[in-house]
Amino acid sequence: MKMAQDTPTATTFTASTPAPVSSGSRVEGGAPRASVLLSTYNHPDLLDLSLHGFAQQTVRDFEVIVCDDGSGPETRKVIEKHQRDYPVPLVHVWQPDDGFHKSRAVNRGALHSRGAYFIFSDGDCVPSRDFIQRHLEIGRDGYYVVAGFVRLTMPDTKGLTTERVRSGDVEKMISTRQRLELVLTHWKSLFYIAINKRRKPKIFGLNFSLSRADFFRVNGYDETYHNSAKEDSDLRNRMQVAGLRAISLWQWPGVFHQDHPAHEQRIAWREAHEYYNRRDLPAEAPVGLRELQRELPTWT
Repeated sequence: MKMAQDTPTATTFTASTPAPVSSGSRVEGGAPRASVLLSTYNHPDLLDLSLHGFAQQTVRDFEVIVCDDGSGPETRKVIEKHQRDYPVPLVHVWQPDDGFHKSRAVNRGALHSRGAYFIFSDGDCVPSRDFIQRHLEIGRDGYYVVAGFVRLTMPDTKGLTTERVRSGDVEKMISTRQRLELVLTHWKSLFYIAINKRRKPKIFGLNFSLSRADFFRVNGYDETYHNSAKEDSDLRNRMQVAGLRAISLWQWPGVFHQDHPAHEQRIAWREAHEYYNRRDLPAEAPVGLRELQRELPTWT
């Protein structure tokens, strides 16, 4: 597939591809109801199974934006294979490898998305077949949804096949103990929500959602988080400053995380803890969607 540089109908975008002039909090007519912002980095085998999972969803009014943080050509080949007959729009948004910079990769994906509602996950996760449906049923403006996940063991990950994903058999890969832990986290989350506890409930980037308008309202992810994995919690904290309220779906095993070694640069920024705990936390990211969009030319 040719890498697109000058057409708004392209399905692969590089770091220098223009952003649509319509990218922002408003949605154009004919757009899908939801955009899945799926982050990935150099795990083409895991991404392949994740994309098979999104192809089995109970609803079809969504698009998948693969937010690629600098993967090599094997990841592109996997995406191109799926793009040939994928049941929903599948877009690949790539940026050069510059360490762990998921915050910027997902912001870039958001600027090339069209949905009115954003659902966030990772390319190492296989979604349950009702993943999109559950988020769309409960999500609404002014709220963000936090939800649960199951960590697969390495043996389970190695035993996972396309057939098990497509049949939904992956959804059986949860123990009684894991189910109880999800329910416990859900009840804790409900308590934290009821008392409006600061920096709670738990949020993980592999399963949460909020409206497009609210994501743009806080200027997306803070791209200051470079080589740091605190970007999801920081987003939650800023959403709370902006007045958004949480909804818990933690009792629901919405995604199944495939085991793999962590990104070696994921915690390289040693000052991240100090920055994360600063007192003057703003609602809007100081370096986010608007700043990234200014760097990109637009279609005219």
